[in-house]
Formats: sequence, C-alpha cells, structure tokens
Amino acid sequence: MRGTAKLDRKAVRRMLAEHGVGPVRVLARGLAESAEALAKSLRGPGSERGTLVAARCASGRRVWLVEEDGSHRNLTVSRGRSPRGAPQDGAPSPPP
Repeated sequence: MRGTAKLDRKAVRRMLAEHGVGPVRVLARGLAESAEALAKSLRGPGSERGTLVAARCASGRRVWLVEEDGSHRNLTVSRGRSPRGAPQDGAPSPPP
C-alpha cells in the first residue's frame, strides 16, 4: 500500500499528486458510483499509472493506493479477513 485517503476528490487527488500518479484503475466495493466513473473523476495530475481500491467501511468511504507487483494482476477485495500475509486466492505462500 502506498497511501490512503477519505473518498473525497480533493483528498484523493492530493494523495495521487504526492506519488506522481495520474490515470488510475479503480476497484470499488459497496459504493453507488461505478469503478469507471470513479476512475474518471479521481484521475491525478501525474503521469504514472496507479491502482485504487475504494470501499465503504465502518470509518466511512476510503480509498487505498496500492501497488501491483506483476504476479497478482487481478487484485480482489475480499469480504473476509485473513492473517497478515496469508494469500487470499488460495495460492501457495511465497518462499521465506
């Protein structure tokens, strides 16, 4: 995770600017807005591509700027909790 902010256009764009992120892919869960609409309205001023996870949670609507390492091209937002570092998709754990 690179950063987090309330789901507020100004706050998200400020966070994206700090990381040099412009165009974003949005993964949304529990929100009325579509992922495509959020991606269009939350685009940052930078040139680097980024991935945002947007969700409604107990503390309100939040956004997380996450990193993709290439081995997990399809990020998912899970309803359940898992131990820290445990794989969500049934994949084997990485070697130590």
